[in-house]
Amino acid sequence: MQAVQNFIQSRNIEITNFETENGVTYITIPLFLKVLYGKPLYSAPIILLNRGLIPEKTNKQFDDFHKIVGKGKFIDPEKYTLIEFVIPTDDYLNLAFESYADFSSRDKQHIIDLALERLELPEPFATFKFD
Repeated sequence: MQAVQNFIQSRNIEITNFETENGVTYITIPLFLKVLYGKPLYSAPIILLNRGLIPEKTNKQFDDFHKIVGKGKFIDPEKYTLIEFVIPTDDYLNLAFESYADFSSRDKQHIIDLALERLELPEPFATFKFD
């Protein structure tokens, strides 16, 4: 059921004419917002999970993060909306970029800021970064 809810709460977004700090221009950057846990969008403060925008990326820090998420825990899904932005990669929707090295940390943050603005979402209450 959660997977279906995440799909329903996902939003596709395209960032157009984006120039990275390295001077590489991307005509279109497809990404989407996934609601991972918690309240529906626009109904609670947002907690942003930032895994570098690459969905296959997992690490021990992210696994440990789940220890503090849950009913009655530090990040209670009944009080917050937990979201993540994803840039589809070759293994995910058959899309990829020539080089993820083109994107600096500031580029990634700028893409997230543009996506939040486009969706008219407020600045996140908190952000957890996993690079």
